[in-house]
Amino acid sequence: MRKLLKSITLLIILFVGVIRGDSVQAQDCANIDLNPVVFHLFHPNPEVSTEFIRLYKQTAIGGDFVCPDTQCETDPFGLLHKITNISNLNNVDNIAYDNGSYYVIDNAGDLLFTDDIITANFTNLGNANIVNGAYKNLALDNGVFYHWQSSGSQIILYNSPNPVNSGWSNLGNVNGLSETVSEGGKTYQLRDIAVHEGVFYFYYYNTNACPSQSCNVDRTLVFSSSTPTNPTPSWQNHGSTYFGYGVRNIAIGSQDLKALAPPVQDLVIECPD
Repeated sequence: MRKLLKSITLLIILFVGVIRGDSVQAQDCANIDLNPVVFHLFHPNPEVSTEFIRLYKQTAIGGDFVCPDTQCETDPFGLLHKITNISNLNNVDNIAYDNGSYYVIDNAGDLLFTDDIITANFTNLGNANIVNGAYKNLALDNGVFYHWQSSGSQIILYNSPNPVNSGWSNLGNVNGLSETVSEGGKTYQLRDIAVHEGVFYFYYYNTNACPSQSCNVDRTLVFSSSTPTNPTPSWQNHGSTYFGYGVRNIAIGSQDLKALAPPVQDLVIECPD
């Protein structure tokens, strides 16, 4: 209820700003959860570096696909998406998102950033110093980055406020999950991670996924826990994300406050208590 009241308060402020013709300067209100959204990037032809990457947005894990911008395209399966200006990534193994900011770790291990994924391109911030170059995964939650790697049979969780300059801190082993899991006679491999408001989401992809649209139902799995490094964490199985074939990245974060109202002048949003 408290979160709902905060969300209503902020939306009223935004609405007043629109009526006044003021400019909304969105702050990172870390204590407000405005209906977290799910993003993923899809490269329709990874062999062609000039092919533009598509951005998909869902209302929840496995939820409806909605337009991530004001005007969208429809893919051959009728799903809304936005063709971005990004064409310099041959493979998209990860994506991190929160409050309108997008990050990826590219094939070279560099951390890339943009706050305008539709019309701009990524800025290279420098080497991400990931612990093992084979594990290019990334998450972002309230200004802190997260990353996992596998060592033997263990998944090890790391975080960093600034991986380029500060490196990563070891948070411990993830318990109750392994790099591969089996369900319904199928084997899934851990690919990416998302974190939102302290909840960790581990994204698995079917090792024998078929390209047919009918396979969306069992192509991916997501498990979540708020205490993944506890000795006996509680895990929730969210089932399939219904992502397309070859999608190995996921991001979950708060709705971009700038997307809730059109640009207006000189009104600063104060984050509610």
